[in-house]
Amino acid sequence: MINAHDIKDMLTADDIFRLLEELGVEPIDKNDRFECLTLCHGGDSHKLFYYKDSKKFMCFTNCGSMDIFSFIEKILNRSFYESVKYVQSYFNLYGNAKFVSEDIDNPVRLLKKPEIKRPEIKILNDNIMDSYYEKYYQGWINEGISIDIMKKFDVRYSILDNQIIVPHRNEKGQLIGVRARNLNQDQIDMGRKYIPVFYKGNSLKYPTGENLFGLNVNKEAINRSHKIVLFEAEKSVMKLASCGLNIGVGLNGSHLGEGQKRLLDDLDVNEIIVALDKEYQKSDTKQSAAYAMKIASIFKPLTNKFNVSVLWDRDGLLEEKDSPIDKGVDVFKKLYKERIYL
Repeated sequence: MINAHDIKDMLTADDIFRLLEELGVEPIDKNDRFECLTLCHGGDSHKLFYYKDSKKFMCFTNCGSMDIFSFIEKILNRSFYESVKYVQSYFNLYGNAKFVSEDIDNPVRLLKKPEIKRPEIKILNDNIMDSYYEKYYQGWINEGISIDIMKKFDVRYSILDNQIIVPHRNEKGQLIGVRARNLNQDQIDMGRKYIPVFYKGNSLKYPTGENLFGLNVNKEAINRSHKIVLFEAEKSVMKLASCGLNIGVGLNGSHLGEGQKRLLDDLDVNEIIVALDKEYQKSDTKQSAAYAMKIASIFKPLTNKFNVSVLWDRDGLLEEKDSPIDKGVDVFKKLYKERIYL
């Protein structure tokens, strides 16, 4: 059984950043904190800070200290109970949750899942990609991503902004979003390592929980093998493909959206391999136990239809924050061979 405190502990800084982006508070990563617009009280200055260590917000102009649930209460005008359920539903953290404040006078309300409106995905003009060059970053090549694979995923380069340009396409191959990896150090220092691309004044971001990055490229191989590997990021998908294994997709984070679950249901797959980044230092600590609880909470419900396994580093083969493919295909294959079934 999970409670509100457990849910808060499960959320990583990357999770919070993704949610803040979707809520429109324009978070800027400043290493130890995110600096955001003060939309908690309708403000327009970046004086709302989220501190990664304490997992607390501080609004310096009006609202004071808040946790994630108090923040949701303010920005979406919801009760505490509704805010907890919203976060649980947004990140698909399942389980028999118990809460501190429940409306016992309205039991029907307790049984209902707070409605989250399905986001609309717009199809973009593919000519947008013609604005960028077929030039490939040597740093990614050195990391093991081949030029052929970058071409296959239509990775480009922006000379004007010194950015790697990564298109996101739906399973039909239609362009739905474009992300950039900044190479200028000043942008990286400002917390803008990965950002949505702006094109003619419009942000090319999209609701990432509705799509699986790379599915349009790897769908045939995935259906043929009846297996799919769920990574967090685009680079991991391309690194695995560069090793000749074309069964990876990217979640664009460490959670599973409702749209992503529907895409998995439509595939000819019998096993889902969860290959999230390593969010712990050692495998026998409270930190790793909390992370294991989070993974089980998100992916255990899939066992009703699929065999679900997890790549888990018990032997210190990876560094903290590494993807399971970051140390090369031999390490990946060892983790794969020793994967744990839920």
